[in-house]
Amino acid sequence: MTAPECGLTTRLYHCTSRSNAKLIKKNGFRCGSVGTAGGGIYFATSISDASLKSAKNGVVLECDVDLGRVMKLAIGNPTFTLKKIRELGYDTIMTEFWGGWGAMGWAEEIPHICAFVGKEYCVYEPFRINIVGEHKDLPQNKITKFLKPLIFGLGGVIYKFICKF
Repeated sequence: MTAPECGLTTRLYHCTSRSNAKLIKKNGFRCGSVGTAGGGIYFATSISDASLKSAKNGVVLECDVDLGRVMKLAIGNPTFTLKKIRELGYDTIMTEFWGGWGAMGWAEEIPHICAFVGKEYCVYEPFRINIVGEHKDLPQNKITKFLKPLIFGLGGVIYKFICKF
């Protein structure tokens, strides 16, 4: 595995619950176990995108993130790990979606609740992240509050099924 590279620091946003935000500020970020690009820490390029993409809402953490060498993908790969992307010569993964859950096209049908819109960064090393601010999560309408957990749950099942082939 190659050594990490420090590079471009970018202002990004991470949405989470109030209780998780307190733990993150006290103990630092920890990588999740699953995601579009594997178990990592996910960031969006705006407060609104972070709010829409997150399964847990309440607080949006504003962070300066050292992205290192960025691998750009058209669609994610949930099997990625830090070791795998390092072997490919990268530190961070950036995916850019125009539809929910990759190429499934949900954004055109329900743009206010699709899981992925725009760029998303997956960072695997917490030392790359510096919290610089906190924002109240964006208000969500009743439809979004009801449907978003269903979309995340169903989308995740479909995505995992598709990735097996």
